[in-house]
Amino acid sequence: MADAPDFAIDEGTIRALHYMMAGHDPRNAAGRWRRGSISVREDSSGKAMYRAPHAKFISALMAELIASLNSRDEVPVFVRAAMAHLNLAAIHPFRDGNGRMARALQTFVLARDGISAPPFASIDEYLSVNTGEYYRILDEVDEGAWQPERDARPWVRFCLTAHWLQARTLLKRTEEYDRLWEELEREVKHCGLAERTTFALAEAAIGGSLTAALHQSTAGVSAREAGDDLERLVEAGLLVATSDKGGRCYLAADAVKAIRARTLDPQIPERDPFAA
Repeated sequence: MADAPDFAIDEGTIRALHYMMAGHDPRNAAGRWRRGSISVREDSSGKAMYRAPHAKFISALMAELIASLNSRDEVPVFVRAAMAHLNLAAIHPFRDGNGRMARALQTFVLARDGISAPPFASIDEYLSVNTGEYYRILDEVDEGAWQPERDARPWVRFCLTAHWLQARTLLKRTEEYDRLWEELEREVKHCGLAERTTFALAEAAIGGSLTAALHQSTAGVSAREAGDDLERLVEAGLLVATSDKGGRCYLAADAVKAIRARTLDPQIPERDPFAA
């Protein structure tokens, strides 16, 4: 939908997205603007942290937000997406689910510009480990109430940093996986095993538990070949056979764990891309 050349976001789009996110449950006022006042409260103390604009202003504010989303200007898409998130969260048009909707809208804006891969179109992974900083920045920008005239640059910087760090993390993981694969290929060749068994070792090294069905699907072999591959890896001391409720499964042996460990990058904190 977002990639249709003639697509425009309208009130129906926003309401429909919320209706789906709210689980189609009318008790959550799914897809409807809230009708009363609302405050965001701190879970531990119940203290009001943010006071949203009065319900009578929602229609006009959302119309203004939607118009901005459909305008074609020179503002970089990552900035436009960040502001869409901030403005919807600040308007707080729904009784519940405003945070999820704000994040979804941010992703939607990026997807409409051709950026749809999750590591680049969403900052959810970064937010999952920086939740406190997320709320601190929102509080810094709005100071507890709807104040659109305030400086939003701290929020934009937060979002751009999140995107940059997620991209850096993806690059790091890709480089680590490439090194792991090369090491495992060498080990497989050294042991005289079929080249396709590298798939099984890589899955065990990263994913944990491995089954014959998963190896069959990944390597594109028959069920019998998959089982034989895994048993040969056990004999070579590269996998350990065990069982769970689903039946026989396989785990990385110490030799594979050691390969995985030495292909990881050291845990060095990333620099602030916007530091002076």
